[in-house]
Amino acid sequence: MNCRIYTAVCCFLCTESSLDILQHVDEDTDKLECKISRYFTDNTQILWPGLQTQLHKLDSWFTGTIKHLDDKFTVTVFLVQSSASKEAENRIPEDVSQGNTETFYLSGVLLVRTGPSVIQSGLNKDVLLSCAFSVDHNTDVAIKWILQQKGGHKKLIFAYNGSARQVEYKDKRAEMFLAEIPKGNASLLLRTVGVRDAGTYSCQILVSSVLWAQNIQLEIVEKPTVTLNAAVLSLVEGDEHKLVCDISHFYPHDAEAQWFQEPMQQGMLPHLVTHVVSSSHRQNSDGTYSFSSYFLLKASLRDDGRRYTCRVEHQSLKHPIKKSLTVKVTESTSATWLLVILFVVLAGCLVVMLYFLYQAKTLLEHETVQSSQELLLPS
Repeated sequence: MNCRIYTAVCCFLCTESSLDILQHVDEDTDKLECKISRYFTDNTQILWPGLQTQLHKLDSWFTGTIKHLDDKFTVTVFLVQSSASKEAENRIPEDVSQGNTETFYLSGVLLVRTGPSVIQSGLNKDVLLSCAFSVDHNTDVAIKWILQQKGGHKKLIFAYNGSARQVEYKDKRAEMFLAEIPKGNASLLLRTVGVRDAGTYSCQILVSSVLWAQNIQLEIVEKPTVTLNAAVLSLVEGDEHKLVCDISHFYPHDAEAQWFQEPMQQGMLPHLVTHVVSSSHRQNSDGTYSFSSYFLLKASLRDDGRRYTCRVEHQSLKHPIKKSLTVKVTESTSATWLLVILFVVLAGCLVVMLYFLYQAKTLLEHETVQSSQELLLPS
């Protein structure tokens, strides 16, 4: 198996290796990023089985890293140029990025592959942290999973010692596939994860005296539950009522809520309600957070049938959550009675006016008739 790894100015040709590097890189090369770096051995000779070495001359060790640009996987392969090999006459410079355009021949002896470097999970889900390895010869390996949490605190999650056939774990919810380890499966399964499981997990592979660690970030992200204190709110004109939007059981705590007054006519933009108050965040027993967003509404007849919407944003959501309620406003009882009284008074005044008009008309007609009779009498 041959493979080529390029830096800016160098070409490294991997030959005579039992590692099938290309099976771990099955993507379009336009999506891959490749980097090669020296692996420093602290001026000690690594005795690798099957590798011819010279005691007075150190082998040249490198790591070649192939990373998918969309963060689907990362592959790291350990490369060595034996001091006893024929190609060693063409020594690789200390700084492989400086002005050298030659081709160097290396052997791939150890490979470690992990999945995405960042994994998000909700609460109480099972999470698989993918880690695989391949060695160019049959040997026992040692595997450790270390969790580093905020504040720098580190703790051992799971450990496997192949030579001693020993297994050590600190959490019963964490497990490895022991029967699959000889086949190169070093993945870790976390069951029913919670907020306490968030952090950086390091998959450490030790073969002979070569150690490599690959980090995977586990983020716990829980979607909020959004509820309103009513779906339809019936009010009397002049009443004041608190409209409450409860945002509960989300993680992490950076959720935002806004209230909008929806337009009564089509094609108009909603109006942001500005006099909104938010409570402080409350932490629940499972580590999630909750808070409320509310404002005081004074009922007006012009708002009859209007909708108010609570809009919530959180990093767990692809789109904001929107919950709406409809306000129905009726006239107050006192106002209705006032109108009735006013109507009765006006009606009474009208009746009195009509009565007096009628009396005046009758009197006028009587006087007119009497005057006519007096004119007809002989003098």
